[in-house]
Amino acid sequence: MAVMGKKYHVSLTDEERQILLEALIFEKNKLLAEGKCTDAIERPKS
Repeated sequence: MAVMGKKYHVSLTDEERQILLEALIFEKNKLLAEGKCTDAIERPKS
């Protein structure tokens, strides 16, 4: 099991949250296309 570091809270606007979510989806799709593991990229908790 990985050891997690200190947690931080980042306040995002709805637009910033959407941009971040789309970037994560893009990266996940890229990894899937390359046949790599995507376990580290999960849907953020609401």
